[in-house]
Amino acid sequence: MAAQWRHVLLIGAVGVVLVAAFPENRERRQAEPGAGAGAEPEQEEEPNPLGLPANASALLPGGGPPDESFSCDGRGYGYYADPANACRVFHVCLPLQLPVDPNANANAGPADADAQPAPPPHRFSFICPEQTLFNQEAFTCTRPEDSIPCEESPQWYHLNDKLGRTDTPSTNVEESESSGNAL
Repeated sequence: MAAQWRHVLLIGAVGVVLVAAFPENRERRQAEPGAGAGAEPEQEEEPNPLGLPANASALLPGGGPPDESFSCDGRGYGYYADPANACRVFHVCLPLQLPVDPNANANAGPADADAQPAPPPHRFSFICPEQTLFNQEAFTCTRPEDSIPCEESPQWYHLNDKLGRTDTPSTNVEESESSGNAL
């Protein structure tokens, strides 16, 4: 009698292992519209060219899709508020530089036939949390009352020119004291 129970348990364990080994069949059936009582049809998500979360339109004024007109063309590396999206969206622009070919002719000028145009800059888009907007002066999302007016953001884009610079004065106390400058 005990041998029969072991046989039943062994068959049951093998069945569990087989079901666990092939989860794609189980998932596919569950995802099919109308597969069972109470199943809801899948809603197709609209593509989001800015790469924002699916619920981004709920966070934007008017609840509509985000404005896609912001371009990083001609902009340096930096963080940029997007006034067309009420500064709820901001972008990080990353200009690309082509690698220098060490075998290239050093005498070749910019009009060289082999010269390639610079690739377009990358644009990474982000949305600020609810009840905040991107403050171009501080490079962070802040409450509207703590931020500069959104429509003035382009006047502050020049602050991006300071990102990554190493020629700014030192604020290190030890360096200031050793050079004879007292704080």
